[in-house]
Amino acid sequence: MKRILTATALMTSIATGAFAADAYTTNTINQYVPDVNVSTLSDQQVGALMSIAGSADEADKEQKMRAYLKDFSDVTTTTVTVVPADSVAVTTTEPVEEMDDAYYANTIASYLPEVDFDSLNDEQRAALISIATKSGNEADKADEMRAYLDASAG
Repeated sequence: MKRILTATALMTSIATGAFAADAYTTNTINQYVPDVNVSTLSDQQVGALMSIAGSADEADKEQKMRAYLKDFSDVTTTTVTVVPADSVAVTTTEPVEEMDDAYYANTIASYLPEVDFDSLNDEQRAALISIATKSGNEADKADEMRAYLDASAG
C-alpha cells in the first residue's frame, strides 16, 4: 500500500509539468529578462529559457533569451492607447496568429483573476490582450488593464 501511495505521489508531481512557473523559475528568467510574464509562457518556452539561464556563458544569457522570445513575439504586434471604450484605438500588423478563447482568458486572468472573460466584449478583450502582451512592468500592466475596464464601465 505504501508503494502505491509513493508511486501515486511521484506521478502526481511529475505530471504537474517539469517547468511549472514556480518562484525560482520566474525569478531566474526575470533576472535576465525582467519584462517577461513567465506565467504566460509554455512549458517548452520556460524550459528553453531555463536551459539558457543554466548555460556557462553569463554575458550572453539576456541576449540569447531575448532572441529566443523574439521568435514568438514577431507573430503579433499591437499598440493600445487607454481611452474610454467607445474610442479605443487598436492597431495590428500582419501576420496575426489566431488563438483560441482559452488562451485569451488565461492571459487576462493572469493579470485580473477577478474578471469574468465571458462578460467582456471583443473590443475589451482585444484591448486587455494588447496591454498584457506589450513589454513593460507586469504590475503596471495590471493597473493599466484595471484603468481601462474602469473607463469602459463608466
